[in-house]
Amino acid sequence: PLPAPVPLELISLKVGVMAHIFYPDLIEELASSLEQMPVPYRLMVSVVDDVAAEQVRARLAQLPKLIDLQVAKVANRGRDIAPLMLAFESSIQELDVVGHIHTKKSLYTGGVQEQWRRYLLSSLFGDRDRLAWLLGVLQAPP
Repeated sequence: PLPAPVPLELISLKVGVMAHIFYPDLIEELASSLEQMPVPYRLMVSVVDDVAAEQVRARLAQLPKLIDLQVAKVANRGRDIAPLMLAFESSIQELDVVGHIHTKKSLYTGGVQEQWRRYLLSSLFGDRDRLAWLLGVLQAPP
């Protein structure tokens, strides 16, 4: 069984979110999800080109609760895991909790997998209360 979550107002975790944005047309969808974050957090975003980097800065820098935005241009090798481990290694080591997401389309399946992507986003960033509960459980003593 999971421990009782620490109440939102007592959460003191250093929280980060790492997002690999391969499809810049999904920035707005990601931003809508991140607006649910109930605690201050650091956002680390990897992109594959300068145009996407500017789009990320223009839209995501305005998110509520955001305390730091880092954008790194990376080669699209290693899908979303290489940017997480290589581009943001030192930032991640400073954090207690890191959520990892990416703009998923899964085109190799023969079509855009919108339902799957939306399910994944809503499961992790579905609403403020869900995030508060998740973070509260992560901070609770085992």
